[in-house]
Amino acid sequence: MSAYRRVICAVDQSGQRKEVLRRALRFARGANAQLAVASVVDYQPGFESGQYPIMTPAEFKRETVKHVTAQLSELLAGIEAGPAEILVAAGETRKTLIDMAVSWRADLVIVGAHATLGLLGNDAGWLESREILPFDVLAFETRESFARSAGRMVRALVPSF
Repeated sequence: MSAYRRVICAVDQSGQRKEVLRRALRFARGANAQLAVASVVDYQPGFESGQYPIMTPAEFKRETVKHVTAQLSELLAGIEAGPAEILVAAGETRKTLIDMAVSWRADLVIVGAHATLGLLGNDAGWLESREILPFDVLAFETRESFARSAGRMVRALVPSF
């Protein structure tokens, strides 16, 4: 029996999300755990055009959440994930994702390691905080992030030869 009964796979809009979701699905099935897919829409007002506004910021946020929810539904259907809850919320990424995981009572949050800066990259920097979270966090390294970090390593070594 696994210690993980409720698993959230946090995905962004990058090309890595399909691979991370597939691996999270395999993990959840292996642990016989319930899976939810979560995404955070971090809407920053002020980037609208100077033309007459077609939507208010609140309407734009709602439409974006609806659009991301539909994308995740298609993604789940495309990988034949079966039943998985979709959680999409708007807000600051770190706080919103933690709030979603706590309210959903997740035991584990799975993310993709971007490997752009530091151990887990800039986008996953919230994981590096010393805050004690009420759930475990697992970061999957993807081929894309590994290739980027390996390329940087090679470029860093070349001048030393």
